[in-house]
Amino acid sequence: MFGVSRSGKTCYLYAMSQVLNYGVDMESTHLSVIANDPMQQSILNNGYLEMVSGVWPEGSIETREFDFNVSIQHEGIYIPLIPSLILHDYRGGVWEGATEANIKEREALLASFADAMCVLFLVDGNTLLHAMDAMDVAPGHRVVSAIDKVRARQQVSFVQNLFLKFKENANGNQLPPILVVITKSDVFSSSYEKRNAYNYIRKTIPSIFAQGSHVDAAITSVSLGDNLTNHNMQLAGDLDISINHNIHIPMVFSLYAYLDSIYDGCPEEEQELIDSLLKSLRDCFADKIELYMNGIPAFAC
Repeated sequence: MFGVSRSGKTCYLYAMSQVLNYGVDMESTHLSVIANDPMQQSILNNGYLEMVSGVWPEGSIETREFDFNVSIQHEGIYIPLIPSLILHDYRGGVWEGATEANIKEREALLASFADAMCVLFLVDGNTLLHAMDAMDVAPGHRVVSAIDKVRARQQVSFVQNLFLKFKENANGNQLPPILVVITKSDVFSSSYEKRNAYNYIRKTIPSIFAQGSHVDAAITSVSLGDNLTNHNMQLAGDLDISINHNIHIPMVFSLYAYLDSIYDGCPEEEQELIDSLLKSLRDCFADKIELYMNGIPAFAC
């Protein structure tokens, strides 16, 4: 999991961990994700408590690795599905700047993508509003300084460079599914703005969204509530950390990618279970995600 600067990645991680610790119901399936290490769970819990108390937590200053346990109850049966799901939370700023330290860390992290079951890229709504053409946003969002517009466009388009490098390192091997997560989606004033943001991402990152990319990619949008603001790290607005704002979707997508990747190697009876689980997860995606296979819409719910 990585994102542009100030994409809200750390706050999203805290919120996601709370929702999935409590668990998410999908018809006959209940999904639960908790940290294996009590100290890590404490970090996640404390970050969430800061937000509830009206303070935005500080962003990550170093790359962190979180170890989660994924379990489900499916049709009344408890299944310890993944005993150790590792989520790499890459520190903010590592994907920007030409310092020697950043370049070396980027090379190491890109190499580590090869072992990933799924890659989550986070870009916030404010960055997209700054980057998009003026006629694609509401009048109130058209006043953007030239430097802010250039910086926003550079941040999004830089991801194109990263994925091209990622493909080069893959040496022709299939890339893992990639989910672009638009955070802070409550900044969009209408569904029209949000639709244009989706279109901007697909246009700006053709290496994963254009036909011929040979990549399974998707886009979703999440928020931590409505009308949220940040003034000197003080949180104002309506905080609502729940599935109402798609907070669970990136982890559900990651689980879907994992189950799909192991399907062919499983015996027939396990494939029947996976088929049933994948259907439950697909139902969870309704109206919440757009999926593209080799640049062609697979389903747009």
